Amino acid sequence: MKRLCIFYHNTGSLGHARIIYALVKAITARSGRKIDITVIETGPEKICLFPIDRYARLSFIPQRDRGHAWGRSLMREIRKIRPHIFMTEQYPFFRHPEHRLLLPVLTELRTRGTTTISSTTHLDWTDTLHLFLPRAYDMVLYHRPETEVRAYNRYLPIQEQERLKHVLLACRKMLFATGFIYDDEKAARKAGQRKTRVVFSVVVSRGGLADNPGFIRQCLKLALKRKDWHFTMSVGGMALPHSLTRLLNRVDNLDYFPWSYPDFENKLHDADISLNLAGYNTMVSLLKHGTPTVILPVRTAEQLWNASFLGQHLASCIIGARDATPEHLESLITGLRKEKQRGTRNTIPGTWFEGTRRSADLILGRL
Repeated sequence: MKRLCIFYHNTGSLGHARIIYALVKAITARSGRKIDITVIETGPEKICLFPIDRYARLSFIPQRDRGHAWGRSLMREIRKIRPHIFMTEQYPFFRHPEHRLLLPVLTELRTRGTTTISSTTHLDWTDTLHLFLPRAYDMVLYHRPETEVRAYNRYLPIQEQERLKHVLLACRKMLFATGFIYDDEKAARKAGQRKTRVVFSVVVSRGGLADNPGFIRQCLKLALKRKDWHFTMSVGGMALPHSLTRLLNRVDNLDYFPWSYPDFENKLHDADISLNLAGYNTMVSLLKHGTPTVILPVRTAEQLWNASFLGQHLASCIIGARDATPEHLESLITGLRKEKQRGTRNTIPGTWFEGTRRSADLILGRL
């Protein structure tokens, strides 16, 4: 049986694990369960919010203060597995300097004849990009539409634009723009339980509390003001800060709960309006379902690109942190609600959402 090993570094966010789950699920289905899959995760703590273990064996390497221990542990795990394909998710990734330790790992694997694949949703962090691509990988899966491969030129400094231009030229025969990773999995409803529909639903995506607690506070104040709107808010597995607990207890038109899959994604699907920070998985879901959105993007090239892309294809408003007042949010949401009622929406090609299937087929094609 052919062996596939997937490695990813979890920063505490849900996005990386979400993509891994969609990919291993698709690979298992399209291979007829004839592939032996092992997923290795490293990070501050293990994330268990997705049922990856339905389709793959899981291994966890705790993130150490000294990166060399992390690199040696990874290599020991890989030698036990002896994979035919080794795939990394979200590498190269400049945000974590210890990722340079992957270079000797990838070099050893390639000398043994192992196929190395990079699965990524963005092409910034060019300071390390040129070290990895195309020297360390046999194939790069870029999970965006083909038309957007060079979109980062709008946000990168001139020097980095030149680096990226040379990297893309060197990778032109090994880089595949797959389209978006999307997996529409519905939660099973309990017998006899009916789907309830509120008058107007506003969903606040969980990234806001980690990156901008003030944004969550303003949303709670808006919920106090607009009792005729229903708010759904999730902040992952994190506890609500004490400073917000008293305010939360005064809001009765709000569902607040620890993030769970696929329940929160179903709520996002059913939303009338989304308030978010333009994360990759949120962006894909909003595009798929045409949900109007208010965006407070994180100031990275990827999130800025996501916000701009949503603005091109959906009824949306992009705001800064100073604009996130209850009064301004109420005005924006009211305007988007009217725009949605008029039915204005750009057509989005269905092929853009076939990235999961296409990625799985490209991976299986290398076995």
